[in-house]
Amino acid sequence: MKSKTIGYRLMEAMTKDQIAHMLDAIFDLWGSRKIDDLLHKLNKDVATTLSRLVFSQTSSPEEIISDDKYREEWEQLWDEWKELIYEVGDEEGRYAEQEHHWEAPYFDGYSLAVDLDKVAEKILLILDKIYKLGIEDDNLFEEELSTIEYHINEYPEWMGADEEGCYLNRAVTQCVLKWEWLASKSAATFVERMIEIEKGLNLIGLDRNTFTDFFDSLPEDDKKQVYEHITSNRTNSIWEEKLNSSSSRWHQIYHSFSEIFNPDTYLDTCRALLHENWHYGLPLIDDLLKKNNHSEAEKVYEQIIVSYAGQKSREDWQPETCLLISLLMYSYGSADDTVIKLLQDWIQVADKLNMASKADLLKLQLVTYQNPYHWDAVTKVFQEINHHPFSSTAAKLISQWQQFVLTIDLGNSFRNDNESDDCWIRWLMETGLDEGKNEKWFAKKIKTWLESFCRNSSIQFRKQQKCISLLTRDICDIYGLKKRHHNLYKIVSMCTSGYKGSVVSRQAWLKKMHADQFILLIIECWKQNVVKLLPDPSHAHKSVYKEHALWLAVVKEQNPSAYQKVIDKWKIDHKRRKNLWKAIRESNLAV
Repeated sequence: MKSKTIGYRLMEAMTKDQIAHMLDAIFDLWGSRKIDDLLHKLNKDVATTLSRLVFSQTSSPEEIISDDKYREEWEQLWDEWKELIYEVGDEEGRYAEQEHHWEAPYFDGYSLAVDLDKVAEKILLILDKIYKLGIEDDNLFEEELSTIEYHINEYPEWMGADEEGCYLNRAVTQCVLKWEWLASKSAATFVERMIEIEKGLNLIGLDRNTFTDFFDSLPEDDKKQVYEHITSNRTNSIWEEKLNSSSSRWHQIYHSFSEIFNPDTYLDTCRALLHENWHYGLPLIDDLLKKNNHSEAEKVYEQIIVSYAGQKSREDWQPETCLLISLLMYSYGSADDTVIKLLQDWIQVADKLNMASKADLLKLQLVTYQNPYHWDAVTKVFQEINHHPFSSTAAKLISQWQQFVLTIDLGNSFRNDNESDDCWIRWLMETGLDEGKNEKWFAKKIKTWLESFCRNSSIQFRKQQKCISLLTRDICDIYGLKKRHHNLYKIVSMCTSGYKGSVVSRQAWLKKMHADQFILLIIECWKQNVVKLLPDPSHAHKSVYKEHALWLAVVKEQNPSAYQKVIDKWKIDHKRRKNLWKAIRESNLAV
């Protein structure tokens, strides 16, 4: 048996720190002549690394690493990678997710992508060096991707792995692209290598943004080679399919390079695909405005917004008949800054073309899109443009804005209820939109409405409960009635919602109408009707009575005498419902 060398024996006998301390002492004792002698006895890789460490002027010696050290680290990283891949395909493995024990497991491609990316982050740091060492085949990552697909296909069909797939993240995608770039003799070769890799993948996808960003980062000469290669092959069936859709990443790359190397083709593509993606209209606008072609620019502005509205709502939009914000009801979220700028610029162009009515119409489109919950801003624009011959169109569009606000404040259910449509919120908006409808008119409408709840049965009150709850909540907020009517405020807050901006505008307008004059009448409505709103304990779901106790607290607060009658009746009808009486006592209600 061969005896161990002193080097290996030192590694076994000492810690890393002790060996480092010993080496530091040796180099301190030796002069440069001894070090030269040492270098001649070492192999080339070790000698080169040691020479750089000892004689280098760099302040970061940790950046100097031997080739063998790189190889060792590379092998360790691929061991980590393969350990993850080993788990793929096992229905009881790491990537077989099962949310509940009674449900079938499924392939968790997201977790696999995340785990692989953690390893790839470290691979990226040494990938250039490893490629230069020539220790791996050029098709390394192509084979690895095929291996992952093979293992995914090993899952049983019932797990649905072929539908889930795996979309790889940033670092893995960078590794694939960088390796393929290093392995390619030209930019054109790189493109074809990537096409071949894509053709072989059915379940795996590379990260889209990382993919396009890589091409954008190429030097201009390489970009030109890519552009010319695709141009010369664009009539091939493979490239036709990849370039004819705005959703294709190859189209996105080619289109971006067209802007640099062939602006006319770039603009032609923008015109052809504007209907698919409204962003394609932006370069067209820039080009037309540079040429002072305002007439054509005006047409393109409309095409852009039509495309934007269609992609958001899948419906057609016409500026004269449809308010943009109304069409975007369920996909609005918040205004897009680019769309705001487009509408603003469109107004300026319409003015330059003496299209006064069009400019007015667009001002209303803009303010309702940009500030739909800012009642003052919307009504100010409406009042400015509400003149003949635009009056009928303006009235139609402003009615759509009112419908939008009502939907936001009352929810979608009101749209099927004609009575809810003609409610106090619309009356309140009318006071700012119609000169003939002032505070006195509004007060009359509200009082008549509230008095009807005091005269008639509670059926109508229940039907319009959301409307009166919203009014009650607003009144309590404005005039500080939350403490005095604590339980009532709690219950009306639970069944009302709305965007903050809309709440602010609505309450500000109510204050202008001196809505405190309605407080007593509103409370009287609740006093007379609240008992009828009490949920029946007989219909409680799974013996849960929290809602019953909450409503009972409102009854006690607003109509104490009626409260006692309810308690007396429930003691007879529901005396065996222990959970009901427990819920009532927990709400600190006397029984």
